[in-house]
Amino acid sequence: MHSYFSLSEQYIKTVYQMSKPFIVIFLIVIILAACEKATIEPWNPDVPDNLNYTDHIQPIWDAGCIGCHGGGRAPDLRAGSCEKLNQGGYINFDNPEESNLVKRMNGIDHPYTSSPKDISYVTAWISDGAQCE
Repeated sequence: MHSYFSLSEQYIKTVYQMSKPFIVIFLIVIILAACEKATIEPWNPDVPDNLNYTDHIQPIWDAGCIGCHGGGRAPDLRAGSCEKLNQGGYINFDNPEESNLVKRMNGIDHPYTSSPKDISYVTAWISDGAQCE
């Protein structure tokens, strides 16, 4: 005959074994409820509020592109040639990331890739209307 203590101990072990999955689920729910909702934002360096062609975009061309695109190879990226970009099909105002100019800066159909900062400046410039001032 079992004592009351041994039955209680067996009962506790049985209940514990049966409740393990519920305890795990309960702990997961508590942990998830404590977490803040996280969103992953694409990397985008600080783009100046006063972004303009002369001070921000032309220096990108001068530093890394003029060697090849200085008049002999399209697009012409010399100073004073901004209007040719707007008229030459290099800019997609509806979807700046899909602009031929930005694609080439990303190395698509182009042997060189620009820095993420330069790409974000040019994309922002296009989004703002690609003004040539």
